[in-house]
Amino acid sequence: MIPVSVLTGVLLSSVVGAENIHHHPFSEGFMFAKVFDQIFNSSIAENFSVRHVFMDLLVLADKDGVVDMTPEAIARRTNVPLDIVRSAIETLTEPDGKSRSHHEDGRRLVLIDSHRDWGWQIVNYAHYRSVVDEEARRAYFRDKQREYRSKSPRLSKTMKDNSIRQTSSSKITHTEAEA
Repeated sequence: MIPVSVLTGVLLSSVVGAENIHHHPFSEGFMFAKVFDQIFNSSIAENFSVRHVFMDLLVLADKDGVVDMTPEAIARRTNVPLDIVRSAIETLTEPDGKSRSHHEDGRRLVLIDSHRDWGWQIVNYAHYRSVVDEEARRAYFRDKQREYRSKSPRLSKTMKDNSIRQTSSSKITHTEAEA
């Protein structure tokens, strides 16, 4: 059974949009992160604890990818033993030659303040957030266009006819070019 908070978080993310979730009145206490399935093929997947803590950090991060917490606070908040949190953070802050990203030598985390030993920036957070936001934007406009066309049968038929004509035309042009 899925907890209600998880379902609500998913519902809010699809209704409100990830960029606005922090400002929605029902979003208090709901945290979520955009996670690509390629994380399971990455070098951090070689260690379950490291991947688990990294995914927890993605959820705990603010909209800019900053986790401004001590390891103790992270352990309390995620219910992960402190020694596992510390070990994972140590791994995530080390250079990783197997990482797909060469930013920060493959590190997943960097300190946000060199004068303290806690508080991290997730290195590629903004990049992955923008990828998903762009995909979501395209999907939204594609769905709206499909909805608009379906409401207008005449427009829908015209679009279909034009599509068939273009496909036939490109085949003819291609065939003529080969001859």
